[in-house]
Amino acid sequence: MKSLLSSLLLLTLVLGGLTSCTSTSTIIATGLRIELTQVQRMSNGEVQVTWRFHNPNVVSYLFSKVSLRVALDGTQIGTIEDKSPLGLPAANHADRTGILVPAGGAANQIIEQALARGSAPYRVDSTVWVLIVDDEIEKIPLSRTGSVPVIAQ
Repeated sequence: MKSLLSSLLLLTLVLGGLTSCTSTSTIIATGLRIELTQVQRMSNGEVQVTWRFHNPNVVSYLFSKVSLRVALDGTQIGTIEDKSPLGLPAANHADRTGILVPAGGAANQIIEQALARGSAPYRVDSTVWVLIVDDEIEKIPLSRTGSVPVIAQ
C-alpha cells in the first residue's frame, strides 16, 4: 500500500511538472489568429484600420482589450488601442475597426505610397487581454503578415 501511495505521489508530481511548463496563454491562444482586412484614409486625414480575429476553437472568447502595432512595407505606421469588449464566437470570426495613432511623419508617406498602389504588405503585432473566469485576465500575443487593401474615402 505504501508503495502504491508513493507511486501515485510521484506520478502527480511528474504530471504537475509537465503541465507547469506550458503557459496558459499558449493553451488559450491555440488556433486564434488575426489579420488586417482594410486600411482606409478618411477625408479628415484619419486612418482607419479594420482587422479580423479568427477562432477555429469550440469555445467562445471575450477580449477585454486589444492593442495593435501596424506596419506597412516593413515600416511601423502606428498603433491602435481598443478598450471596448469584443466577443469572439466559437468557430467563427469577429471584425473591428479602429483609428490609427500615427508613428510619425514617415507613416503618412508610407500610407501615401500604399494608396497609390492600392495595397501593401503588412505586419500586425497584437496583444489581446482575454477574460477567462470572473476577473482573471490572460494576456495573449498574436502576430500576422500578409497583404491588405489600402483605400481613401
